[in-house]
Order: sequence, then structure tokens, then C-alpha cells
Amino acid sequence: MNVEKNKIKIDFALFFKRNKITNTINWISWLYIAFGSIFFSIVLFILNKTTIIGKENIPKNTKNVILASNHTSYAFDSIFIGIVAFLPQTLFYGFTLPYHPTAYEHYYSNKIITFIGKQLRCFPVKRKWKHEGGLSKEIGSFDEEGVNLSLEALKYGPVIYFPEGTRSKDGQIGEGKPGAGMLPYDSKATVIPVRIENVDKLLTKKSKFFKMGLKLKVTYGKPIFLDDLYNMEKSKETSKLIVDRIMDEIKKL
Repeated sequence: MNVEKNKIKIDFALFFKRNKITNTINWISWLYIAFGSIFFSIVLFILNKTTIIGKENIPKNTKNVILASNHTSYAFDSIFIGIVAFLPQTLFYGFTLPYHPTAYEHYYSNKIITFIGKQLRCFPVKRKWKHEGGLSKEIGSFDEEGVNLSLEALKYGPVIYFPEGTRSKDGQIGEGKPGAGMLPYDSKATVIPVRIENVDKLLTKKSKFFKMGLKLKVTYGKPIFLDDLYNMEKSKETSKLIVDRIMDEIKKL
């Protein structure tokens, strides 16, 4: 079993190398990240008013750091959190942009999205589902392969993480998926709670362009104390305790 798990980790390490997902970036990725930083700076700070609170809570050494956020937008939560957190560094140092776990079906929906996703430090993950009585229920943010790939990403820098597993349809913060605590547990990462507000209104499925005049807000909380839970035996119950504490801290922001 351990041999098989090690093989999985090696496979994911090779995935990162094949797709140039490392702590360094090529010039094409840098151009995409720099252009994206400029474009979204205009959208967020000129066309709209974005308030940032608690940016100083993000550690300077961002390796093995999870930015755990509520999920409201179908497309731009990760970009919003990442660019706002690390501007203006992303203009000159593209490797400061966090990694973005992306739903497998969206990542490979077409070749253009796949290419752009790779340049913007995205990587594909599958969600964990339980099939019972003809019904499917999501029980965790990522399946085991997704967790292993995220563990690889954390070696190089911060990872954006949505414990709810999917976006909120009514704008309210929901409950975290029971299995979503496995990534923090396995990585023993520093977890920063993040709360975003009104980002779901920035670009809806019916919109042709970004809306203007919105008041957007992102709050980065202090690192969540999880050492007591990290020292517990690995189990579904421990995972749930971890994700519940993370969600509680997000709701407090």
C-alpha cells in the first residue's frame, strides 16, 4: 500500500515537471500573470472599489500555506484572492501567485482553457463523491489524487482552497465538506482563513463583461490554530473537526 501511495506521489511530481508547474516560471507564464495582474487591478480597483483587510496576516514565507476561503463566484474567486493578496509582487515575480486547484472537468473543457490554466498556476483535481441509491453526494473537496497533487503544490508555494467544495448559490457561507480537512491534516500547513464578499456579482453567467461600481471586500484572517487536531489520529472525524474549525474562522471574518 505504501509503495502504491509513493508511486502516486512520484506520478504527481512528474506531472508538475512535465507542465512546468514549479517554484519557477517560464516567460510565457510570466506574461500571462503580469497581464492578468494589470487587467484585474483595473477591474478591481478602478472600475470597482475593493477593500482589503488583514493582508499582513499572510506569512512572508508562503510555502506550505493554505488560503482557505468561502466560494461565491463560478469563475473568479481564485484569481481575486490570489492577485489581491500578492500585488504588486505578481507583476514582477510570477511565482508569488498561489496555485489554483481547478475542477477536472473545467480544466480540460478545451485546449485554450487548459493552456491558460497552466500559465496561471492552475492544476486539475477531481472531487470526491459518494454514490448511493442512484444518487451522488459530494463528500470532500478533492479525491486522493487531488490531495496528493495539492501536497506537491504546497512544497512550492501557497494553495487556494475552498472547503465548501463548490460555490454558494445564495451568497451565504455553507458547511465544509467532511473530507476537506484531509489536505490541511496531511500537509500540516499554516491555514489562513479568507472571506470574500460580492465577488459573485462581478461577472455572472449572463454578463458579457465585468460589472462596475461594486464594493468588493476580501479579509485575510490570522493563522488558524490547528496543532491540537494535527496531533490527533488520522480519521474522518478528525478531518471534520479540522474543516469545521476552518469554516468557523471564515464565518467570523
